[in-house]
Amino acid sequence: MKFKPAKCRVLALGFKRGRSIVDSVPFRLDGGEVRVLDRDSFWRYLGKNMGYQATEKGGEAIKTLEAYCDRLFLSHLTSFQKLLALKRFIIPKFLFQLRIRRFFRCDLRRLDVRIRTLVKAEFRLPNRACQPFFHAGLTSGGLGIPNLCCEADVLRLSQAIKMVNSTDPSVRAVARGRLALVVRRTCRVSEASETLTVEFLNCVSLTGHDSRAYGDAHGLWTAVRPVTKRHGARWFVTEDGLYQLALGADCCQDLGRLTKFLHLKVNQRWKTRWMELPDQGKTVECHSRYGSSNRFLRSSNVLTAVERSWMLKARLNLLPLRSIRGRFRKRVEPSVVCCKCGQHTETLPHVLNHCLPVMDIITNRHNSVLGVLLDSIPSSSSFSRCDVDRVCEEHATLANRRLRPDLILADARRVLVIDVVCPFENGVASMDAAVELKHAKYENLCHSLRLATAKTVEMHTFAVGSLGSYHPRNLATLRAMGVSLFESRLVSERAVVASQRGSHRVWKAWCSFRGNERT
Repeated sequence: MKFKPAKCRVLALGFKRGRSIVDSVPFRLDGGEVRVLDRDSFWRYLGKNMGYQATEKGGEAIKTLEAYCDRLFLSHLTSFQKLLALKRFIIPKFLFQLRIRRFFRCDLRRLDVRIRTLVKAEFRLPNRACQPFFHAGLTSGGLGIPNLCCEADVLRLSQAIKMVNSTDPSVRAVARGRLALVVRRTCRVSEASETLTVEFLNCVSLTGHDSRAYGDAHGLWTAVRPVTKRHGARWFVTEDGLYQLALGADCCQDLGRLTKFLHLKVNQRWKTRWMELPDQGKTVECHSRYGSSNRFLRSSNVLTAVERSWMLKARLNLLPLRSIRGRFRKRVEPSVVCCKCGQHTETLPHVLNHCLPVMDIITNRHNSVLGVLLDSIPSSSSFSRCDVDRVCEEHATLANRRLRPDLILADARRVLVIDVVCPFENGVASMDAAVELKHAKYENLCHSLRLATAKTVEMHTFAVGSLGSYHPRNLATLRAMGVSLFESRLVSERAVVASQRGSHRVWKAWCSFRGNERT
């Protein structure tokens, strides 16, 4: 490929005493003259008019996006459709304008706040809903709404890296020459070495140099410095003379995948910030282990609108419980004891898993997950015996204990003992401990069955959290039952939905005894 100056246009803008000026000095690149656009001329690029009006500060574009968002959330679409249109159509259109227009960070921050406010009102979330929930990825349990400030930083870093490492020698020479000029003017040195340039980009204190304000050296390289510091990035030069950007311990050397790499790191930062919250971090850690736990955020036909709104509040720990309301209200709660049983602290784990007056509905949730597991048994399986919630007489005779596992499957060679457990998402270690507790509980039973039947006895668990987290060991359980890999994914989605709907029924039954206190 050969660079063709005749196919390019230049629009040189500047500011003098608060007024914008257009520089009409001829511009030459790679031995050819590039046409300079004046104030009133336009040039079409990718179907868009490029000119002076298209490179303004972006105030009109921000107002247009705000009007689009207001109009969208006032429409008669469902909440899921509004969120989908915001992420797939409105914000991507504005992200394209970020590449060709000049925006201020304060305007982008105000626009982010406006979008979050509309989403909170649509899903009936209180104002104290944490910010990482809106911007974290769908695999982490967030809504996946792009943060415009972070997107602008990603585009700026990507542009800087691609310019100084461009395969076109002309573009690379111009970018590195401008970078060296900024470093010389800032540090007041006659020559900008690689070490000094890297220190400048990394916002390192320029010790020994008479650093000053940027003066007339404003541009991309002065804007990259705060972005680098804000995201904890680190610039360095390789042995080949290429500038690279490292985020933590990772570095992307492929320019084609650089933007994707930066987006991945930004999503990890939002997830990390969310997991650091003391009242939500353990839940987020459980929901991030398996994709089926967050399918209700990607599909509108999984849960109803009421169930989806309740599930979001439960995962964010925003439900009106006595142990929570006292932290966000001026008046002091008279008591934090459960208003239903009057024995334990009124917390979400207690309500969904341990409150005795609603234990029958908690059991129904367990049985609904067990029903999904029973329906997943292939019709072509070789199991000749299927016992559901039956006392194992072989074990009762040998050990004098009447244990009732949820499911016992037997064929000519082996016996499967399977038990369903629905713990609360109090961290990954808590869910693993619940699974290990089931294995320890039925260890003697498996030994008794092995002596009585002379077959191979395997103990498995099927763990689904109260808020929809899915344990990775469930895949081994379904594989032992003869369920295919494709069917395993469907079973996981149905089991998660059954647990989430069961928890919502538990909450409604518990709230029916609270009267007017549920506000």
